[in-house]
Amino acid sequence: MNGKNKYLSFAAIYAVFFLTSGLGIVNPAIQSIAEAFPDLPLTTIMMISTLPSLFLIPATIITGALAGDKVKFKTLAVIGIIVFIIAGVAPAFLNNFSGILVSRAFIGIGVGIAFTISSSIVLRLFEGPQQGNILGVGNVISSLANVLFALVAGVLVSISWNSIFYIHLVGVVALILVILGLPEPEKITKTSSESGPKGKISIGVYILASLAGISMLLVYPLMTGISTIVVTKEFGTAAAAGLALSFLTVGGMIGNSFFGKLHQKLKKFTLTFDFIVVIIGLAVVYYAFNIIVIYIGMVIIGIGFMLVVPTLMMDIGSIVSPERIPLASSFVIAFMNIGAFLSPYYINLIGSITGVVDVNFVIFASLVLFIVMAVVYTIIQMFQKKSIKSYE
Repeated sequence: MNGKNKYLSFAAIYAVFFLTSGLGIVNPAIQSIAEAFPDLPLTTIMMISTLPSLFLIPATIITGALAGDKVKFKTLAVIGIIVFIIAGVAPAFLNNFSGILVSRAFIGIGVGIAFTISSSIVLRLFEGPQQGNILGVGNVISSLANVLFALVAGVLVSISWNSIFYIHLVGVVALILVILGLPEPEKITKTSSESGPKGKISIGVYILASLAGISMLLVYPLMTGISTIVVTKEFGTAAAAGLALSFLTVGGMIGNSFFGKLHQKLKKFTLTFDFIVVIIGLAVVYYAFNIIVIYIGMVIIGIGFMLVVPTLMMDIGSIVSPERIPLASSFVIAFMNIGAFLSPYYINLIGSITGVVDVNFVIFASLVLFIVMAVVYTIIQMFQKKSIKSYE
């Protein structure tokens, strides 16, 4: 990418990253939507938030299988953004809850496409340290979008519950940028793709994707249970807990801002660093004695946890052939969403094993499991002739 088109191309790539935070747009409106549909139980209303994640999983896998090989990256990105806009705005005009749920399902598809395209196109277009730098900036932009969406959503929901869905119109700007400037990676010929062992999806991809899924499984109870921790320990109100989640995003922005240089220095041990930072953050939250310490812990967790995805994407880019990058990357996103979906069962499992039904204790259990995962991963990287990144 050279000349004037270079800036437009980067703007288009980062526009796709921006939309990957689109799933959480409606979360501030859950209570208002519940009041608009008083005959429905809250668990049903919550499906507005959870249903898109389920549809995101097959969308990422299908996109990964098609991108660059059977369908152009730009074509898929355009389709995903159009789905995001139409499905996102539609509930503003609907008073039927079933119709809203259908729209939310399609939002999962649109965001799933964006997730897969955003990372895989970077891995296909760039090499070496530049990959890490661009992935880091992309994730910072995604975190910024998360903050902006929350701020705008808070204003719109005060007007009416369905006004919040107009935020999805931001996709129009992304659509224009993608149409005008999204670069298309060079198509890989069949001959070149079959020239080496990297032409297949190796067991290493599934191991790395599993690490992503387990990481989400262990951290997600903190995201959903932080309000319980804050209130039960009398550190503050639900509003203070909401601010704690914002500090998680702040931590992610900090971590991703230096991801490129970090990966250059630590290379195959970058994931070990990520896990150690998460462990420290979980310990701070678990032993916290006031809300300020909670905030500090959430920032630390955000730094480590938000580095897990770009780290795994870089590792996957090193073990598969270029034409397999979209599919391999999609497994990371899919497994993370599976981990989020399974988190309530993980909480119940910890409770049934220990007899302790307490969110704070689940945080401690996650801390211990992260230590185990970090130690095992590091030993494999240190002593195996073939590291986890080399398994075929």
